[in-house]
Amino acid sequence: MRVFRKVKTAKKFTIELRDHLGIARRFSGLTDRRQTEQLGRRIVDLVESRAAKGPIDIETLRWLEKAPPALKARLAAVGIIDGARISAAKPLGVLLRDFTNHLHAKERSPQYVGECGAMLTRVFGECRFVVWSDINSGRVEAFLKRLRDGGLSVRRSNGYLTVLKSFARWLVDTGQASESPLRSLRKLNEKIDVRRERRAATPDELRRLIATTAASGELFGMSGQERSLLYRFCAETGLRANEARTLTAGSFDLDGLTVRVRASYSKHRETDSVPLRKDLAADLREHLRGRLPTGKAFGGRYRKLTKRTCEMLQTDLAAAGVVYTDDHGRVFDFHGLRHSFVTGLRHAPSRVAQSLARHKSSAMTDRYTHVRLHDERAALETLPDLTARPSDEQARATGTDGAVLTDQQPYPVQQIHTSKNGARFGALLGTDGGISAQSGAKENRVPVVENAVSEWAGLELNQRHTDFQSVALPAELPTHISKPMRY
Repeated sequence: MRVFRKVKTAKKFTIELRDHLGIARRFSGLTDRRQTEQLGRRIVDLVESRAAKGPIDIETLRWLEKAPPALKARLAAVGIIDGARISAAKPLGVLLRDFTNHLHAKERSPQYVGECGAMLTRVFGECRFVVWSDINSGRVEAFLKRLRDGGLSVRRSNGYLTVLKSFARWLVDTGQASESPLRSLRKLNEKIDVRRERRAATPDELRRLIATTAASGELFGMSGQERSLLYRFCAETGLRANEARTLTAGSFDLDGLTVRVRASYSKHRETDSVPLRKDLAADLREHLRGRLPTGKAFGGRYRKLTKRTCEMLQTDLAAAGVVYTDDHGRVFDFHGLRHSFVTGLRHAPSRVAQSLARHKSSAMTDRYTHVRLHDERAALETLPDLTARPSDEQARATGTDGAVLTDQQPYPVQQIHTSKNGARFGALLGTDGGISAQSGAKENRVPVVENAVSEWAGLELNQRHTDFQSVALPAELPTHISKPMRY
């Protein structure tokens, strides 16, 4: 590499070097020679990385992102850097368009893609971000703080941050950026700002809602029978409103008692096969009779199920006499049907409940499970009874009733008064059956019963059951049994 002026009157220096193909290249430098030499060394580092087909070091990447767009375009034109590296100079509007195309390619729902695009457009506009290098964590953090001060919930603020981080991560993963400027930002605790707390309906409330709705008229293009079946379907499968909205007649396998939810509309982005109850499958079969596989499952006269499901449910709740908001301020909206479903599984094994709820973690299933007062009382009944017993019952329970304790006899000992027990004890003191029986009988002052001794001594070792607690051992045992015996 060499740095020179083309002519003496030139204001800027020129950099000349050979690229990864050995071709001589010239680049326009700066007015200061030392700064131009530093620029030339950066370009040489890029050439060496290109020639070695290795990664670019992080310091060079950071410098490249902030380099002039004209220089990056020149480096990309001669093949020293990949064309994707000039994305930092692209307008964010162009990058946003590429990002939304990426989301469509991942089979994300149009509604989700539209919401992401709207959020990013608002952030870029209000923060005055024009190119990628304009984005910084401080301005984003201040923007979200202003939104929360204006009444935005913490949950929604976290939603903005999630979309922004997804956009930045996509740029890094595709090699268009070296690192995310938002990596230091963290989500806030949503529990400190709960705007809507849901509740689970009781079985009686669900029965009243389903029965009353079935006898009502049309609402939001759906007959009372269809709305009643929709409420029952969501309460017995746990499907969300948007998942039910995307179902077609072909989504149901009523013979196999399952319904299939596409991955693009499932919240955890996986295709789900949800089991159905037999009685529910019978009613669905009647409801879907005569429909094409591509026909919508629910929606009535509308092209698809209305998006105003919460308002629809609130109207039917009022007709059924079920409160929408309880005394604690908790609401029962359409998503409350899913809460009711998970709460109904509270007595099932935790892994089964988690699988039916289609949750990634059991902690999420616990969030959907609402414990009622009678459940807590039933759990209390399983605690041990701590009521104090009478003293005589306690004595009989511990086996100390009627026993006199002395210094010489710290523990109560039951003397052996049968020849059989005497023979057993005597057998422990020797190897010969007859001698052992006589010794045992002498120690316990009982007559020797030859038949009992012979019968016991003739048993196999694993058949000899010795009641050690009923045997009064002498103070000093013989030497050959002083060590612990193993069986």
